[in-house]
Amino acid sequence: MPEKLVPKNVKVSKTALTRNFSAIPAHIKIAKSSAQSNKTSICHQYNGARRSYSIELSQGGLAKKAGAKAGYIRKEYTVGQVIEGFEVKKVKKIKEYDIDAVILEDTRTGAQWLHLGKDDSNNVFSVGFNTSPSNSKGIPHILEHVALCGSKNYPVRDPFFKMLNRSLSTFMNAWTAHNYTQYPFSTQNMQDYQNLQEVYLDAVFNPLLRKKDFEQEGWRLEKTEEGQDAKDGNKFEIKGVVYNEMKGVFSDADNVLQSKGDQSFFKGTTYQYESGGEPMEVPKLGYEELVEFYKTHYHPSNSKFYSYGSFELEPQLKRVSKILGNYSRLEPHKQQDLDNIKHSVEREGGEFFVEIEGPVESAESVEKQNKYSVSYLMNEVNNTYETFVAGLFSTLLLNGTSAPMHKALIDSGLCADYSANSGYNNQTRETSLTIGCQGVSRQDLERIDQAITQTIGQVHRDGFEPMRIDAAIHSLELMVKHDSAHFGMNVMKSINASWFLGNKNPIELIEYEENLNKIKEKLAVNQDIFKELIEKYLLNSQHKMKLLMKANPDYSAKLEIQEQKLTAQVIEEYLASQKSKQTKQTEQEDEEKDEECLPSLKLSQVDKQTTRYVLDHCSINKVPVQTRITPKTNGISYVTALHSLNQGSVLDSELIPYLTLFCDSLTYLGTRDKSMAELETEINLRTGGFSISPYVASDYADPNNDVQFGISIGSNCLDADVAHMYRLYGELVAETDFEKHATRLQTLITASAAGAFNKVVGSGHGYAMNLAAKDLDHEAHFNYLTSGLGQVQFIGRLSSANIDDVVSKLKQIQKAVLASSIKVAINVSTETAADQNTQQLSKLLTSAFAARSAAFGNESTNVSWFVPSPNSNTAFKLPFATNFAARAIKTGPTYSHHDSAVLQVLSKLLGPNHLHPQIRELNGAYGSGCLFSPITGLLSFFSYRDPNPQFSLSTFDRSHTFVSSSKDAIAAKLLDQAKLSVFKDIDSPIASYQQGKTYFRTGITDDMRQTRRQAILDVTTADILAAAETYINPANLPLSCDAAICDNASFESIVSNSDGKSKWNSIDLSLSLQP
Repeated sequence: MPEKLVPKNVKVSKTALTRNFSAIPAHIKIAKSSAQSNKTSICHQYNGARRSYSIELSQGGLAKKAGAKAGYIRKEYTVGQVIEGFEVKKVKKIKEYDIDAVILEDTRTGAQWLHLGKDDSNNVFSVGFNTSPSNSKGIPHILEHVALCGSKNYPVRDPFFKMLNRSLSTFMNAWTAHNYTQYPFSTQNMQDYQNLQEVYLDAVFNPLLRKKDFEQEGWRLEKTEEGQDAKDGNKFEIKGVVYNEMKGVFSDADNVLQSKGDQSFFKGTTYQYESGGEPMEVPKLGYEELVEFYKTHYHPSNSKFYSYGSFELEPQLKRVSKILGNYSRLEPHKQQDLDNIKHSVEREGGEFFVEIEGPVESAESVEKQNKYSVSYLMNEVNNTYETFVAGLFSTLLLNGTSAPMHKALIDSGLCADYSANSGYNNQTRETSLTIGCQGVSRQDLERIDQAITQTIGQVHRDGFEPMRIDAAIHSLELMVKHDSAHFGMNVMKSINASWFLGNKNPIELIEYEENLNKIKEKLAVNQDIFKELIEKYLLNSQHKMKLLMKANPDYSAKLEIQEQKLTAQVIEEYLASQKSKQTKQTEQEDEEKDEECLPSLKLSQVDKQTTRYVLDHCSINKVPVQTRITPKTNGISYVTALHSLNQGSVLDSELIPYLTLFCDSLTYLGTRDKSMAELETEINLRTGGFSISPYVASDYADPNNDVQFGISIGSNCLDADVAHMYRLYGELVAETDFEKHATRLQTLITASAAGAFNKVVGSGHGYAMNLAAKDLDHEAHFNYLTSGLGQVQFIGRLSSANIDDVVSKLKQIQKAVLASSIKVAINVSTETAADQNTQQLSKLLTSAFAARSAAFGNESTNVSWFVPSPNSNTAFKLPFATNFAARAIKTGPTYSHHDSAVLQVLSKLLGPNHLHPQIRELNGAYGSGCLFSPITGLLSFFSYRDPNPQFSLSTFDRSHTFVSSSKDAIAAKLLDQAKLSVFKDIDSPIASYQQGKTYFRTGITDDMRQTRRQAILDVTTADILAAAETYINPANLPLSCDAAICDNASFESIVSNSDGKSKWNSIDLSLSLQP
């Protein structure tokens, strides 16, 4: 149930300066921005070739350590020792991470357990199973959903979702990748850990697997008013959470490319099947087949357990051992069936060509929207060192503008950008390297082939530049030192593929420095570590695929026809079966226990005090500087600078949409004296890269005031490289030459426009919420212009604009940035490092930014760029087989107002108790939720991958009725559960380099946060009822707007049903995608 684990290790970004994450374990990745996640409902994303499906639930929520034991007690284990039926197989100290690693195996069933003991209060647990599919019906994916719909000890409706408001988890999730299904969670609270462990274990080993849950989560045929006609005069349509979800997944061109590419490349293996389920195959899955799959695959002999953190191992082994004691090893013939699943292709396949079709995804000419890639079969994934080397090779070959392949394919103009399947894929038994292009013409394929072949030959002959290799290794070493709030979870994700594919020693996957030191030793004696790899897998490839995906404007229409035929077939089979009742479940099939059988934390277990951070504030050359000193930054200096562009230096409002391009340009074009390739190598050699993006900040004291906006620049480096970091900062901002590099600028614009609309598919609920809010709020409108659908439209138009005009606009922004007021935040380990940073900052301010016109303050000087326009509903039509609906309400209360705290609790009450049962369970949407921003005062409703957005909009209307009719339930339990959910978010884990950033960005002090914390604790049922009446009563709504991003049928339905009371502005973006 779904989120894509966006495996960054296989994605290549056009603006990536420092890394192709293929060489970097996920557990040491750095967050791109400091924004804290506020997701409160399921949200699926998908990455086809490196895919997994998951429930991504509230990822915030690091509750204080109430209930947790203080400190970590280091235990000694010996090989051969048996603890609660588990035999210790290996013990290892991993020095670089100060981890005590233990591998155990259950003596009765063979279940494997990896425990990583560490002084980290954010403890992790997971249980998973090998679930490689043998068809594309989506069995493992649907089973993952159904297993979480009730179990023997917790026979309630969706216990997994109900636990969200009973827990202070920092992470709750479940996902299905191709080779495995996994159920992880994390928390700092020991009682919470035990509660969640019991619920998870019961879900996987004692699920009810009811047919009604299969029909809700998988697929069902349902009578509807607008469905497809049947011979008996009724109308039917296929519904189901997974069915609807996968329709949305395969509306995304990148997902089509990666999924179909894998199916073709790994033909004859399990990877030729779609583990998530192909929409046309899902309705072929029968309930009995799912139950049988469970019996074979969800057995302890086929399982892997993972635990991490400071909690003791022995009590966990004892709890699990009680369950495993009911099992023996899997019967030999069943084990043989699992072992016989084929994961490896025949290496004598030679070179072959595959052509497929996919959807259009931008306003670019259809002839220029083809995607073309060349894939090579590589090494076995369980050869850990070779996998590490291959990942580093992929980084050096592909990543960044200095990479040889970037120069050959993108700088040359042969393609607009890398395609989504580019990179090193280490998620399969046999890894692969793909070099792909998007935005290509068919007549250029031969030239692309030649460029790829020549570039590989050149690298084989000449090798990579030594400085680029040093820079890549430096980036890896720097990342090892980064503090991470979710380290244990990221470690687990980084080892999953190899571990579930048979690696008996997953500890070696974490011993990162051992592989890195081996590489450095070979480089020290001038050994070419890549030459043999190139010869073996690329120059003499035994399995190589060339894949062309043609963009077809009629792709979605073809899918609709296929769905109609499928529905007709299913209807015919249904009528032939002479069933006596509808398949729609309107009554319970069996008695469900009251949900009070579920374990729950109490509100009294929430820490009453907020976390406080000691911050130092000073002024350097009239620039406010905030410093946070904490040893956890591990000798790394972090700097964040905000350049205000509507204070002192006032940016013309017509330039706001150009800010995104301006920020991207600084790390893509080059300066007057240096090419971007030269700059990039120096950046990688001296820093952890630069993150540059537009920023906006509302006034917490009055969200109706104008916002402060500009650009945010962030970087980090070893303390010894501080001088270089600030010098490079100045060079990028002051010396980027837009005129000199106008050709590269056009390439960047083309790459940004390619696939712009396609981004909406994976995060459509976010785009929809922003679309609904854009006419109500300054901050939302700014985001609409710089990162929302407004930016999607803008960059599409810009691709055909006069480049000289664009250069002129960007130079105006550059001038404004150099004259802008600035404030800076520095997070370091020591006083000495703080002094080094302030000295270098002072030099920067008196050189590159000497033209600054004003000191940084809280007031803005540009108040005319946005005027609120409420009640302007907007429907966007895109050629996708999925929909998203949203509502935004501008409530008005400020951060410190009593009602603001009430509204935050109300949003958490509505999501799981009203929206989820209606929009997901009845309507079949993948997810829904309600979010409240205490700073802007925006209350936002959304649905995600929604078969009927109009139903969801009407469900938003009924929120007031739900609250007013649920007074007793709110008083009895729902209010406290909602408060727990709020604290799960506001106490979410914060890495050391993010500490103090709330005050830096918003001005909200620790005392203000403490006051609000108490206000949340004090919210009453009467407060909730009053807030619902004031703010969400449809008869008396404050400023509000609705939005929908939808397919053709929903678009026509919404627009045609528009009336004077709820008039919809309609925008058909699909027209711009026609040839």
